[in-house]
Amino acid sequence: MGDKNQNRERNDAVNIKLCYNQQSAVVNYSFCPAIVTVSANLSLWPCVPNMVRCYLQYNGSSWQSACPKVPTKRLALIVEAPHKDEYNAWFYPIAPLQGAAGKRFNQKIIAKLGQWQRFLNPHNQDTFEIKIFNPVPIQTSLYHFLNNMVGCCPQPYAIGKFHFDRKMCNAVWNFCFTQCGFDQRFVNELINYNPDYIINCCTGNKHSELLSSLQYQKSLKRNVAVAIKKNLTLKSIPYQQDNHPRTW
Repeated sequence: MGDKNQNRERNDAVNIKLCYNQQSAVVNYSFCPAIVTVSANLSLWPCVPNMVRCYLQYNGSSWQSACPKVPTKRLALIVEAPHKDEYNAWFYPIAPLQGAAGKRFNQKIIAKLGQWQRFLNPHNQDTFEIKIFNPVPIQTSLYHFLNNMVGCCPQPYAIGKFHFDRKMCNAVWNFCFTQCGFDQRFVNELINYNPDYIINCCTGNKHSELLSSLQYQKSLKRNVAVAIKKNLTLKSIPYQQDNHPRTW
């Protein structure tokens, strides 16, 4: 699509009023053929639960799959939020990190553990349990909502072909995380899991700046880091950052 057509598409937009309990915000979706305002009550949307993804064992020189058992170490791997593949067509949660990103994770996780070797410092026969966390466990891309698959979006507002809008998705994520209490929910779930290591693979530059202040900003990866570092229990756990699994 040429720049001219793309600009014309983005001039028309839908304003989406987000509601979660007593909090509200308005975000802009830039790929809609009409200028309208619709409401999305996120407090009614289903959450995708955090789940253990796999067990991998270090044999002294390499990694291999292991049968589920009491692990030697626990690794919390943080992504960001579920998208379309983490739900079925009826908006029922499946699991974190499905679709293309999930396939990439399955293909590359053993190689990644090799890259993280110095950080993890595994001993021979250590078994690592890897659990996937979404700091915001609801669909921040609004895929089902914008495709009229939630049941709360009137038919005239259905958009036809969905276009992923990163700016809107980040705005929804930050609204949920910084204003609706999902940051504390995420911190509590991490504490309850009691990981030995935390790797922040949320969207963003893995070499993002060191935290000069513990204030939320626009970066998803940074805001996850802020929530972790503000907590006395979590900030003592070995922590590092990497890219989102879809880019591994």
